[in-house]
Amino acid sequence: MTIILLQLALAQGTNDFVTVEGPHLTPGDLSWGSATVTTIGAPAVFRHDFFDDPTTTYATGTGTTTPDPLLMVYEAQIGAASTECPAGEWGIGLAFSDDSGASWTDLGPLLQPTAGTYYSCVAAHPRVVKLVSDDRWVIYFKAEQDVAACEALKSEPSWGCDQYSGVGRLGLEAGISGTTLTYTLLGVASAPVLTDVQQDMGYPDVVHVDGRYRMIFAQNPNLYYTDSPTTGGFVAPSSPVITKGDAASGFGESEYLSPSTVCAAGSPYKVFVSGRTFMPYPTLIDQSWGQFTTTDWSSYSEGTGPYTSTAASDPEMRHVYAVSSDSGAGYAGFYSTPAKAGGNEIYSVSTASFDASTIDPKRCP
Repeated sequence: MTIILLQLALAQGTNDFVTVEGPHLTPGDLSWGSATVTTIGAPAVFRHDFFDDPTTTYATGTGTTTPDPLLMVYEAQIGAASTECPAGEWGIGLAFSDDSGASWTDLGPLLQPTAGTYYSCVAAHPRVVKLVSDDRWVIYFKAEQDVAACEALKSEPSWGCDQYSGVGRLGLEAGISGTTLTYTLLGVASAPVLTDVQQDMGYPDVVHVDGRYRMIFAQNPNLYYTDSPTTGGFVAPSSPVITKGDAASGFGESEYLSPSTVCAAGSPYKVFVSGRTFMPYPTLIDQSWGQFTTTDWSSYSEGTGPYTSTAASDPEMRHVYAVSSDSGAGYAGFYSTPAKAGGNEIYSVSTASFDASTIDPKRCP
């Protein structure tokens, strides 16, 4: 795929995000799914710190790579809306880049809807945290299930039979077979790691800081926080930490969504956030992307931003995943946006100092 550098100066001229790159992936680039695949989104990009032998190149089955390749997990629609699955059927795929994100190759599905599970309809909104090993990651995702099939069971599962079953978890592991570098599913949690969520919940973004996995997620129209010392066992909070309209600049008057935390530069921690303003719903008059900061994970204040605004003719940035590079020296946001031909495609914005080859992990001191 040829990457086109559009070199757009985003309308919020006082801010640092000045380029748009892509598309990185389109629905036509996928190697899996069916003819119903019309859209992809929710990209989460991370780097594989691969130091085994910096002089050797390793085949991925679709090409070769040198150390420190980039990986992207994403969601893909693989089935239309139905009575059983009102939001359609969605799965999670994996893509690979061996040239610091200039081009991407799809490696296929990681997780697809499976009958009898809490993700029987939807596994979407994937977010990634590196485990202690440089070759293992935990991926959190939004899950939805077939309510009728759940209610037909002899006994109700521990997570209940609501459509929005909670947050799921899977593992990803890298391995080497000869000179072949492989990425395989490590396992899927048998039950959600966070339950008792409400309608329109999603974007379970997690970072590991000070010995705890810290999750911020959206539950329309606000953002909520919970944490755990392990990769599971999160408890649903009773009240939000960021409420619609909290930004002093006024963005996100109707709802906040798609939180994404970076922690490489330390406290205060930066939580990049999308905001929407409807007047009235469902007429969208602005979608913006800004930032909040926190030092204690309980109180938040608006930082620099908003960086982009559709009201100022910037692209509509959906499902944004923020990353830092070189210990916080640069930043980027990977997102999906509507394509002219229909569906969504994956793009990114970045600061001039962002270096994709040094993306920081979401595991911090």
